[in-house]
Amino acid sequence: MRYVFISDVHGQYDKMLDALSRVDFDLQKDTLVNVGDPFDRGPDSKKVLDFLMSCPNHILIWGNHDARLNQLLHTPWDIVAADFANGITATLDSFVPEMVGYSTTDKLYKASINRQLQQYFRECVWAIEFKDLIATHAWVPYTKWMSKYTIIEDWRNLAAQGPWFDCSWGNSRALAIQNQWPDKKLLIGHWWAWDLAEALGGEKRFDNKKEWVNADIFENEHLIAIDGCSNYLKGGKVNAYVYESDEEPITYPRRETLLDK
Repeated sequence: MRYVFISDVHGQYDKMLDALSRVDFDLQKDTLVNVGDPFDRGPDSKKVLDFLMSCPNHILIWGNHDARLNQLLHTPWDIVAADFANGITATLDSFVPEMVGYSTTDKLYKASINRQLQQYFRECVWAIEFKDLIATHAWVPYTKWMSKYTIIEDWRNLAAQGPWFDCSWGNSRALAIQNQWPDKKLLIGHWWAWDLAEALGGEKRFDNKKEWVNADIFENEHLIAIDGCSNYLKGGKVNAYVYESDEEPITYPRRETLLDK
């Protein structure tokens, strides 16, 4: 079976379809794995969600934008300036276009009753694992003391959900340059592939004026980074990574919380 991984689509529906077309994605035969963050920034978050949920075979991995949107849908009064900078307005305009002119709080209340969005959050898992690959949004659980990162030795058997939640927001670059690798190759979204390529491979992929980026997948012996900076104007795209396996992956499920009800 082919598992086709995408991540950080961020509302860029057309770029997502382009990525899937490039790898000849078969809707009926392949499994689509979304490695988090389909929402925010781009104009078509709802179309992206509709497509993900319509795929007969799909796996959804929790991202940090997913976490924040889920929080805001339940506590809309907690919205802050960073949420607007991260693109929440585009998300809400996609889900409730009839509410132009309404307050952001009102839009969040209305979007919170979207059943497909609720189902998305219920289905999301922290990570999936194959015999030679782990896929998660930003990293596997770790501890941090000052600026030192250390992967939790028994992260697979964590009873608490907190370290999983924290690592979905993690500084993937810092973990990578400190050689905090799990015991299998790690596939992530979240952190720009171009930045990891420069940090780990010495590749020049980005100009300092933010006018151009080589957003291709970065891969080495430890890591597959697929975040293609979909909303960059010059070079930003959605990447699709194909992994073939006959095994069913192990999943690391999120426990249902009050924010999922």
